[in-house]
Amino acid sequence: TLLTPLPPFVAHLYSLEWLFIPRGEGLAIAQTDGTHTLIAWEKLHPRVEATTLHLDAVSSARLPTAAAATTWQQTLTEWQALTPEKRRRAFLKHARQSLDPAQAEKLAATATQHTRATRILGSVLFFWCFATITIVYQRLGESTATLAVLAALPVLTITQAILFLRITRRHALTIPHRRWRALGMVFLPHQAMRAADFISLAHTHHPHPLAFRALISNTAFLTAARSFWRTARYHPGWQTCPDLTPEVEALETYFHAQNIPATDYDPAPELAHGATAWCPRCHAPFLTPEKPCSDCGGVELRVNQPAEAINA
Repeated sequence: TLLTPLPPFVAHLYSLEWLFIPRGEGLAIAQTDGTHTLIAWEKLHPRVEATTLHLDAVSSARLPTAAAATTWQQTLTEWQALTPEKRRRAFLKHARQSLDPAQAEKLAATATQHTRATRILGSVLFFWCFATITIVYQRLGESTATLAVLAALPVLTITQAILFLRITRRHALTIPHRRWRALGMVFLPHQAMRAADFISLAHTHHPHPLAFRALISNTAFLTAARSFWRTARYHPGWQTCPDLTPEVEALETYFHAQNIPATDYDPAPELAHGATAWCPRCHAPFLTPEKPCSDCGGVELRVNQPAEAINA
């Protein structure tokens, strides 16, 4: 998560792509390179350690918060006891909820409201430390006015710590070591400046990135949509796979509900002269379609259709 280093500070939220996808033979764990690790259902034993969710003897996933790790532990335990068809329906229900634009906008509005006071005071602290104190000391030296300005700093940090404790208690936000963080805000101005981040990142519900369509530019949304679609839809064996995977079905349903045509989230690339095929996942051009894309783990290529065949 990249946080703004300078004021005005804004509210932040975690978004979370689908890390765990049920398959017939096991649980697929999404990796950072776009591939999946499969764990057989009988070998799945989820347990939580802080923010880390251990899945079996060797595999684990780190979640944004401890509450999210506990929630996923319960979810995976429930999925493990279901039949394959019920697991698929359970995932599709989770996907619909995580892709709900109204829920994402509501969560963003809530985070903005909860952190308004701490963000304003954080900006005041920033300018007090890096502008007010510096200018006063440069012009007045070790004077009574300079001591008064310095004495106001702990007043601001203590006020920020009190605000932090009141807001987190009022809205029942689960923040690890909440009181110790507040104590750090009293003595460390840079901790007090970032109090709003601890609050806005404490929510347990983490929507899918595509759910924030109304809050980001259309260009950024389409870039993300194409990336998620290609990773989910095009995998080794996609041409011969009889059924769509659950994440592909969920994305198709979402794009249809949002009135997004396939040409927007799955456009064909402009191929260089002489290329007759391309990898649908990375859009690398190929002269012949016989061999799969080795860079994407053996994804079968798509053939470029001549204009005459398209018109026909």
